[in-house]
Amino acid sequence: MRKTMGKRLLCILFFGIGLLRAQTPEELLFKIYAEELETVRQSRLEYVLNTHGIVDFEGEGAAALDEAVIRDLDRDGATLQEYLSARSFATRNPDFRKFIYAHRLPDDRELALFNGYVAAELVGIPIVDGAAILFPEPPEYPLDRKERVKVRAEAQDPVTGGKLWTFANGVRVVYKKADTKGRFSYGISLRGGESVFTGDLLAYFNAGGLKWYDFRRMLALGGIEMDSAVSISDLRITGSAPTEGLPLLLASLGNLAKTGTLDRDAFELYRRREQLRLSRERNLDAVVDSLMRPGYAFSEYRYASQLTDDTYEKAVAYYGRQFSRFNDGVIVFIGDLDEEALKKALGQYLGSFPVSKSFSVRPQVQYSLGAGWNTFTVTEPTAHPSVSVALSAVTRITADSYVAYDFLKVVLERELQARMDPYDIKVSVGGLREVFPLERISVVMTFTGMDSTSDALKVIYPAVQSLIETPVRDDRINLYKSHLSQRYADELNDPATLMGYVFARYSENKDFIGGYQDRIKKLSAKTVVDMLSQLCLGLRIEYIVRNG
Repeated sequence: MRKTMGKRLLCILFFGIGLLRAQTPEELLFKIYAEELETVRQSRLEYVLNTHGIVDFEGEGAAALDEAVIRDLDRDGATLQEYLSARSFATRNPDFRKFIYAHRLPDDRELALFNGYVAAELVGIPIVDGAAILFPEPPEYPLDRKERVKVRAEAQDPVTGGKLWTFANGVRVVYKKADTKGRFSYGISLRGGESVFTGDLLAYFNAGGLKWYDFRRMLALGGIEMDSAVSISDLRITGSAPTEGLPLLLASLGNLAKTGTLDRDAFELYRRREQLRLSRERNLDAVVDSLMRPGYAFSEYRYASQLTDDTYEKAVAYYGRQFSRFNDGVIVFIGDLDEEALKKALGQYLGSFPVSKSFSVRPQVQYSLGAGWNTFTVTEPTAHPSVSVALSAVTRITADSYVAYDFLKVVLERELQARMDPYDIKVSVGGLREVFPLERISVVMTFTGMDSTSDALKVIYPAVQSLIETPVRDDRINLYKSHLSQRYADELNDPATLMGYVFARYSENKDFIGGYQDRIKKLSAKTVVDMLSQLCLGLRIEYIVRNG
C-alpha cells in the first residue's frame, strides 16, 4: 500500500513530539512549527473533504486530496490568517504558550519564518501543474446589536468561585478568569435532550449566509473550536477561542441560533460517514451497554440502527426548540478574558439571542434494568481474546456516591491488575454514571491478554470476590484516596472539565465537586465493599470474545 504525503507529515509531527523533552529554543521552535503545520494541513484537508463530499477518509479519493493540499502548501505556503489561527491553537500547550509569547515578532515576519520551515520540510514533493485549491477568508457579518441587554443580577458561582451574571432577558452566564494567556474556553448548556447523533449534526448547519463547510472554515481561520454533544439531558456546545475572537464567536453563535439550518445533503453525507465508521469500529463498552438496555434510544454510545431516516427531521425540530430559549440553560467563559470587556460584549450580543417563556421538558423515557446473571459469548478473528464483566445497579446519585463511584473504579483497576499480573492479563475499568432517565451506576471490567477465556474466568471471579471478602489494606486505601484527590484538583484547573461540573450544577441540579476533600476523607475499605456488593446484587453481564 502506497504511503500518502499525509503520513509523511505525521512522521514529522511525531518526530517533533520526541523533541518536547529538549531544552534548546531551536528544538522547541521546531516542535511548535511541526504542530502548526499539521493544524494548517488538517484544516485545509477537512475543508476539501467536505466540499468534495468524500465519505471514506481512508479511501483513494481522500488520499489524493491530501496530496493536493500538501502540494499547495509546498508551493505557496500558509496564508497569514491560517498561520495566526494555527499559532493560536498551539498556545493551548502551556510550554508552547510561554515560548510563543516570549519570542513574538511582527506577524508578517513570523509567517515568513514559518513558511520557510514548511518549504524545507516539504522539499522534494512533486508539484503538479494546476490551480491551487481555494480556501475562503473569514467573512464579516456582525450580528444585529440593536437589542442590547444589561446585567440584572450578579452573584458568586458556587462551582467555579467566579461570577454568575443573570441578564435582563434571563440568560445566565458564568465567568471565571484563568491563566490561559491569549485564549479562553467557552460552553453553552441548553436543557432538553435527544439522541446522541443529533449532537454531531450542528457541524452541518448552514448559517450567516454560508454553506456549512464555509462556516466551519471561517471558525477555524478565526482560531475558534466548536464542538457539540447531545444527551437525554441537554445540548452542549463547547470549545475554545483566542481572546480577540470573542466578537466573532458571539456573532457566530447568534447566527447559528437565528439563521442556522441543517443542510439536507450534508446530513446524508454525515449518515454515510457515520455508518462506515461504525462498521469498522467495535466498542466493547457499547456492546455491553446495548445488552443491558436493548433498544434504548438515548445511550451515550452510537448504534448504526438508531441513525434512521427520521433523524434529520428530529434534529431540525430539536435545534429549533433549543435555539429558541437561551434562557433555559447557562453560558460559561473560563480563561483569558477581561471581566469588563466580556460583560460589555455580552451586553451587545446576548440581547439578540432568542429567549422564551417556555422551558424544556426532558423526554419521558422508561427502561427497566434487569437483575441476575447473563452470559454472552462471541467468536471473532481477534489477536486478543477478552472477558468483560459488567455490573449495574439503580442507586441515588448524591455528592457522596459520586466520589465513592470514582474511588471504586480506581481501587478496582489497581487491585485487580495486581491480582492479574501473574497471569499476564491486562485490566481496564470503565462504566457509566447516569442521572437521567434513571439514576444508576455501572462498571465494566475488561480483561485481555489471556490464552484461554475459560481459564481466565477461573481467576477473574475469585479476584473480584476477594475484594468483597478481604478489605483492601489501609495503606493502599490512603494511596488511592491521595490519587483521587489529586485527580479532582487537576480537573478543577482544567477549563473543559470544570465546565462539565458547571453544566451538572445548572442543567441537572447536581453539585458533585463542591467540598470533595471532605468526602474523600470519609472513604474507606468499607466504601468499596458496600458499593461493589450493591453492584453484584444488580444486573451482571458477562461478555466473552473468543478467538475464532
